Amino acid sequence: MFWRFFQSAGAAPGMALGASVIGDIYKSEERGTALGVFFGATLLGPALAPFVGGFTMHYFSWRVVQFGLAVFSLIGFIFMLFAFTETSHPGTLKADSLELNSRPLWRPVLVNPLAPLGLLRSPPLLVLTMVGLVTLLTDYVLLVPLAYTIGIRYNIRNEALLGACYLPSGLGNIVGAPVAGGLSDRVMKRWRLKRGLLLPEDRLRACLIGASVLVPLSILLSGLSMRYVPGPIGLVLNLVCLFMNGFGVDMVLSPSAAYIVDILQTRSAEAMAANNGLRALLLSLAVAGILPMINTYGVVVTNLISASLAWVGFAFILSEAQAYPYLKKILGVDKVLKKGSLGETKPFTNFSVFHDNLITRLKALSQIQLDFDKKCKEAEAKYVDKLNEIRKQLDVRWKQIDKFESSVKS
Repeated sequence: MFWRFFQSAGAAPGMALGASVIGDIYKSEERGTALGVFFGATLLGPALAPFVGGFTMHYFSWRVVQFGLAVFSLIGFIFMLFAFTETSHPGTLKADSLELNSRPLWRPVLVNPLAPLGLLRSPPLLVLTMVGLVTLLTDYVLLVPLAYTIGIRYNIRNEALLGACYLPSGLGNIVGAPVAGGLSDRVMKRWRLKRGLLLPEDRLRACLIGASVLVPLSILLSGLSMRYVPGPIGLVLNLVCLFMNGFGVDMVLSPSAAYIVDILQTRSAEAMAANNGLRALLLSLAVAGILPMINTYGVVVTNLISASLAWVGFAFILSEAQAYPYLKKILGVDKVLKKGSLGETKPFTNFSVFHDNLITRLKALSQIQLDFDKKCKEAEAKYVDKLNEIRKQLDVRWKQIDKFESSVKS
């Protein structure tokens, strides 16, 4: 158990930091696609792992699986060590030079690993974490007891064949992640053209089909097929439901991750870490109750409860995606969002006081502010030029007066 914890602690940072790096190097309109490709590539491992692990355990030994994981991890470390370009240059800033001169290069640093969890006080981040929890829980309800549900129901005893039953879910993840990411970018662009404003909340509209249809219906149909449809037809239906669930889960998680990076771009790594950390913690507790619930209430009831939770998550994500129009009416920011309204500063002030985090997400408002500052500077420069011209005219007048006085005296 300790080594499992140790392994997870080493593997988890890659997801949070990877999403953060993508948020740094891609602009908002391309971020969803990039994150989708990233998640699709990382989910290749979970897709192949059950089949490869089952095949290896059946024909060789479970120790070979662990040895292979160690070798691949070492290869990944070597690639990161030698192929990843160092982008930081200590000492290039004067402040860095002073710090390097005043402090030793090697010194103990205390880091609070739980500090990013403070970001969960943000309602949008907490809501999306809970939505991701109930969405991913459907995946676990299908996959964790698969050997005791599909394996026993359809008499699959071979570990390799049983591992192959996990492939549809993994393939759904691989296909769903880039599709969902690209769809979220297109949805956001379309709503930007429709509204004239780029909003991160529009990205969540790409989650609605997966959250309302694919995720809950796949697990519900899987439970019904497992209970009432025997033989090869029932097995095929369950495999289709596994693919449907894997596709739907990433239809929710990929746009949600891109949205989190959008709204907290300066702290995207911490936000993703908080999101993944709390979700993993709650999932680890929920997974422990899956098999006892199946043994007590049956597969259909267990899957129905999980589907109901997924529909609750859909309601939350729908409210998050639709929240901005109501906030817009309450806060009265229409004048700020329209072109030519740079002089209307009062709504902008009320808006920033009430929801300053949202301002950082509205790039259009930021552009308006920059244009306003630019116009102020231009106006200031114009008035300075006029003042200088008036001073020159006054100097000329004073010289004429002095000349006239001297002529009168003479």
